[in-house]
Amino acid sequence: YEGMKKYLDILADKVTCTNDFMKKSLSEFVPEGKITVIPNCLDYNRWRFDYYAPNDSLSFFYAGSPTHFDDNTYGDFPKGAVEYLKDKEVSIQGIKPWFLDTIHVYPWVDIDDYPTAFASNALKCKFILTFIEDNYFGRCKSDLKYIESCAVGRVCLCSDMDTYSLAHPYQKIPHDVTKEQMEYIVKRANDNYDMLIKYQYDILNKRWPALPRSAAPALRRSSAGLLERCFSYPVCCFCCYMQDVTPNVVAIAVSTVITMLRILLQMLLFIRFKV
Repeated sequence: YEGMKKYLDILADKVTCTNDFMKKSLSEFVPEGKITVIPNCLDYNRWRFDYYAPNDSLSFFYAGSPTHFDDNTYGDFPKGAVEYLKDKEVSIQGIKPWFLDTIHVYPWVDIDDYPTAFASNALKCKFILTFIEDNYFGRCKSDLKYIESCAVGRVCLCSDMDTYSLAHPYQKIPHDVTKEQMEYIVKRANDNYDMLIKYQYDILNKRWPALPRSAAPALRRSSAGLLERCFSYPVCCFCCYMQDVTPNVVAIAVSTVITMLRILLQMLLFIRFKV
């Protein structure tokens, strides 16, 4: 924290984050004019799946990782939601949570296989669940899991918080939800399933235009017609704009060297600060 506060404004020409809450938080370290909100996106080519209707069973796929719970608490799971899910068909990818005995666990996969595995597992269910605890850290997170749910064509039920501000009111689950309220929320979402699917695709289609149409987009044309190469790091984002709209190998090489030098300087300052 102190390292970011001391060096972020010096080292960063531009800082990017994924939502307005995090932008407000980062403004403590750098001038707000340096901060740009870029909503999280998915690779268009790897996350474009054909839609097909689910079966009628009320089955659920939890989209989060095991980092959302621990060995002693429910973590991001609302207690009322856990009570509701205990006798339902639920699946997860990764590690079985201790508080759901009947949950089906799909194995881990490599990151390159994640989109296909996520879609394959999620499409076996009717609803996708995304819970985030309503705290400072949670509000800084992006809505990526909601967007992934939109891409695979399953209705997402998510925490009622700023992170998922784009979600339809019928999709939001309060953190203090009771089992009875959870039953009502699921029934209402189920009764309006087609409407919510259309709503999600509308959200997704607004997000697609910002996506590069390549799995590894090192270069892309900006809306201003310039060629942009952007390097992003946890506390540093360095952008080099080149006037030529055709790839300039020399300019790319120079920008790469400059960026690496900036990273080296950042590391040296960090080590000096830690020592």
